[in-house]
Amino acid sequence: MVVFAILIYTGCKKPTEGLKVAINTASLFESPIVLQFENASANINTQLGDFAVTISGKDAGLVQMGSGGSNFKASGGFLSLALKPGVKPSVENPVVFNVYAEIPGYAPLTQTVTVTSGSLSIYQILAVEYAKPIEGTAVVQTQTALSAGTSSSVTIATATSPTLTEVAKIVIPEGTGMLDAKNNVINGTSLKSSVVHYGSGTPSVSLIFPGGLAPTNVLDENGTAIPGGVNFVTAGLLSINMS
Repeated sequence: MVVFAILIYTGCKKPTEGLKVAINTASLFESPIVLQFENASANINTQLGDFAVTISGKDAGLVQMGSGGSNFKASGGFLSLALKPGVKPSVENPVVFNVYAEIPGYAPLTQTVTVTSGSLSIYQILAVEYAKPIEGTAVVQTQTALSAGTSSSVTIATATSPTLTEVAKIVIPEGTGMLDAKNNVINGTSLKSSVVHYGSGTPSVSLIFPGGLAPTNVLDENGTAIPGGVNFVTAGLLSINMS
């Protein structure tokens, strides 16, 4: 399986707007963290449900569920986390970890979380639904035949729109073999491809770009923190998920 995952933010109105979440801050654990997963489209009223989440990265070993343990699973689109007892994050010594999730019907999500204090932190993570892409994006899903794990000639191209005039194209030459992580031939009979093209010219895309376009925990060439962080301008991005 080949995965390039996407994770997103926005300030759009959501069906969970106005929802009150009670959090027990009297826990023995440090730095309570709430991850709120939502559909990137402002007009979708469905919850993302329950799904497994992977925590990785430099400080993953310092993170646990808000109730304890390391069986990370979101419930109703929410995931409550905390740092382990004794961990004291600060601006000078932040705790940094990565969040990854695969939700059926959505592009894979990945997000870097930086914790700099012991107070409650809430992160909104928006997922791009394949069936309902947002303005400034294009989605194409195809299923093509394989013979003993070998593909015929395949071209996958995204469509244009008034908010996305560029085309993303993936070409698989005839005779291409599909291998697993151990370089063994995958004897499948079909290849399913899901591609999301993120353009560069709409505000909606700048709000959902993976990791954001205005990171704050940025160092200069001398290793010194840059006050206020920096601002990036994207030239576009592809999320490719093949199985």
